[in-house]
Amino acid sequence: MKRRIYLVRDKDTYAERLVRASNVRQALSFVAKDTLTAEVASQDVLVDLLIRGLRVEDNHDNEPE
Repeated sequence: MKRRIYLVRDKDTYAERLVRASNVRQALSFVAKDTLTAEVASQDVLVDLLIRGLRVEDNHDNEPE
């Protein structure tokens, strides 16, 4: 597959990175690995964050986990 160079920009800080990848999802994933973490929320954390006004966002992609 042909690899292109993608400009990945942080929406908050406007920091920019050039990433060579096969597609935009791979480029975003590559940058996200350096800046984000994800885990299943415990019930206590979930309740606390919901009380503080954080909303649950729905991902509507059909990607496998």
